[in-house]
Amino acid sequence: MRALDHFMLAELLATPTGQVQVRALACGLRQGRAVALANARHKFGTVQFVASARLRSTQVVLPASALLLGLGGERELEARFAQWLEWLRAHGVLRLAELEPGRHSQWVTPRWLADPLISACLGIVLNPAPAVMPAVIPPLDDWLDAAPPASIAGLLRDAGRSGDLWNWLEQVPAQAWEPLQVPLLDMQERADGPLHVGWWSRTQPANPFALGAVSLFRVSTSGWLEPTLLTVDRGATPWPARVHDLAPPPDQAFRFIANPRLDQLFNRLPAYGERLLAIAAYEAKCAGADAETMDEGQQRFARHLESLLAARSASMTARLLQRAWPVPGAAPTLNRSRFLHGGGNALVRQRRHELAELAPELAMHAADGYCPGARAAIDAGRPLLVPLAADWEVPVWAARRTLALLRQVTSLKETGIYSAEDLARYVAACGPHAPAFSGDDLRFLAELSAFVPDESEGPNALAMLRASGREAAVRGWEGVCEVIARYADIEAPYLLLAWWDVLRDNVRDVLTRCGQEDPPNEDEVEAVFASWLQSVPLSECMRLALDWSAVFWGHDRSVFAGIDVEVPRLFGTLSLCESRVEVLPLTGHGALRQEAREMLHCVASYHLAVVTGAVFVVSLTCPLGTDRATAALTLEPGGTWTVKEASGPGNRAIASGSRMSTAIAELLVLLHDTTRIDAAALAFYRQPATTAPRPFDHTVGGRCLISRLPKGLAEVAARCFPGDGPMDRRILRAAQRVIPQRLQAN
Repeated sequence: MRALDHFMLAELLATPTGQVQVRALACGLRQGRAVALANARHKFGTVQFVASARLRSTQVVLPASALLLGLGGERELEARFAQWLEWLRAHGVLRLAELEPGRHSQWVTPRWLADPLISACLGIVLNPAPAVMPAVIPPLDDWLDAAPPASIAGLLRDAGRSGDLWNWLEQVPAQAWEPLQVPLLDMQERADGPLHVGWWSRTQPANPFALGAVSLFRVSTSGWLEPTLLTVDRGATPWPARVHDLAPPPDQAFRFIANPRLDQLFNRLPAYGERLLAIAAYEAKCAGADAETMDEGQQRFARHLESLLAARSASMTARLLQRAWPVPGAAPTLNRSRFLHGGGNALVRQRRHELAELAPELAMHAADGYCPGARAAIDAGRPLLVPLAADWEVPVWAARRTLALLRQVTSLKETGIYSAEDLARYVAACGPHAPAFSGDDLRFLAELSAFVPDESEGPNALAMLRASGREAAVRGWEGVCEVIARYADIEAPYLLLAWWDVLRDNVRDVLTRCGQEDPPNEDEVEAVFASWLQSVPLSECMRLALDWSAVFWGHDRSVFAGIDVEVPRLFGTLSLCESRVEVLPLTGHGALRQEAREMLHCVASYHLAVVTGAVFVVSLTCPLGTDRATAALTLEPGGTWTVKEASGPGNRAIASGSRMSTAIAELLVLLHDTTRIDAAALAFYRQPATTAPRPFDHTVGGRCLISRLPKGLAEVAARCFPGDGPMDRRILRAAQRVIPQRLQAN
């Protein structure tokens, strides 16, 4: 069955004996299809509904015969039926998971047909008629005295607030009292028997059949936790009296599937209590009570309730943890408690407890399902390191070091490392040559992983740790700190990030050209990138990143001495007729630097884009005034020239309709007239225009493909990257170490 095909269409059939038969008409449907079928069949005279065992909600379609009875509006009746069906499902009376067309049907007995509207719509007349909810409400004094101690009314009464509460409730309609008499929490423990802990977890103030639901934990004498959802009916016996006779309803939607923290089960009870008080205040205001008085009382009682619940829930939490949580320090959750219990197997339980005592963080990691191989090894009593390394995808030596660190810390939360798996990846990235960490060094390790902006566990974090580990192998971790301090004032994280991006781009370019029919995936690119830098310490990475920044942005003119490449010019200096603006192509590093200096912007950084033909830069000057501008244009694959960027002095925007705006439009017309520009130069710009990805994207913004640069510039740029020889050869040597099969295949 596909993910969305889990809805069914069913119908309700009344019998002469006063029972209701529920049978499925179709299963495995999408919701829309099931609703369409129900609407098409409503003329058959039966109540039909669309529902799923995975969801609480139900869509009801009433027959015309029921609507003609005049019992209310169609939507109101259908909503009441939907609430009734949800109530039946919550009690396990109706079990959609067990219904199959033509094979199984289920029965609703008269006990569940107390609502006259439901019975009338189904055409049922019971004799004698069942009692109609709710029962007779006693006087307020008797009602307040009978309130259970853990209910809102009981807590406030026992705290000496009965007089204030009585005066407040006197203005509340009697039918709105009932939620205030339901216990918010309860604990029951039999001598040498199970412990029951329950708390109100869901309110349904508008439901005529149920007040809400209670979450209940049954804790066996051995510590096994069994969670259940228990529906609180209107007018029924208070729920704590029913905790010993529970069975979870079969439908998935009504089972307890959350994984709450055992020490935070009651945290939301004050909010539930405040909500119930607010509902009572609303009913009173609707009946004409003074709004200010009701709101003030509601807020005052809510504050008292919060302190009363805190005191009562603290002792209950302590008893629950004493019974079901043997590990101090770690966050106690339901799933973790059940994991440590061992499912009733005494030997498995003993082994898991031993792991929790040895390395609590690893035990919690296994309980959360992150290392299934290690978990199986623990339960079977097999050696742990090999399956643990396989689960974490790290070498065995890294798993051994990680396990040693986990034995030294109770929790990773305060170190800044999110999980045991992240710690293992960090240790593996530092390498076996790096000095070992102690538990006190984990915060420093987390800071190293977050050195690069917006990274804490991604590929750049691992790249930083690899470089730091190589540095530490030579100079110790103190040497790593010295390197970071030395470059603290030059935004080193951003320079490293830009340099690493260029390395990855060139790796991707080389691997793509090696296998035209099989482009590399990102895992292969990252593996070759790591192999290329495997022996480069952090200090060398910093130096090369600085050198690359100087080359790319043109900060150091000496690196271009003797190799200032001039590219073919589309035209020489010319004057545009309409705007009378002079146009000067900027095709060399010297001209770009001079323009940048005079115009106070960064056009000099376009040098690599210019010499690769990715962009055509011109200087625009008005001889009749002081207007100046610089424009960068690119040739698109379709042969159209577009303006990528144009600005005045200091990167000032060019106003629409200005002389410079007119000049740029005139220049675009000129560039599209192939009879007036140099054919060889046009061919030079067409080659990058047909390349994917566009070189402009790599050569503007800090990135560059070295293979696209002229020979002289490529040699200069190559000095900023690890290794020796041509760039392609350096990358292929690194690739040979990690993906030799790909290279042989291509």
